[in-house]
Amino acid sequence: MGPLAGVMCSDYYLVRKCKLDIRALYQPYGLYRYDGGWNWRAYVAFFIPVSALLPGLAYSIAPESVHVNQGILHLYSFSWLFGITT
Repeated sequence: MGPLAGVMCSDYYLVRKCKLDIRALYQPYGLYRYDGGWNWRAYVAFFIPVSALLPGLAYSIAPESVHVNQGILHLYSFSWLFGITT
């Protein structure tokens, strides 16, 4: 959830500067439209931190069958903070 919150917070505070046009949110060709309705930059910004945290998630599910580096486990221990800031 951290990467998702990071994408939403950075879009609202940095890109939109805390201003939203509510009417444009519901217009099909409004200000917030992207190519085909998908914002590829948001997906890239989401999946980069998630991919770094997947080995730690796999280890937390099945520790006896997955062998990961100790550094990855430390990174996974504060995954929310890493995800929102990345």
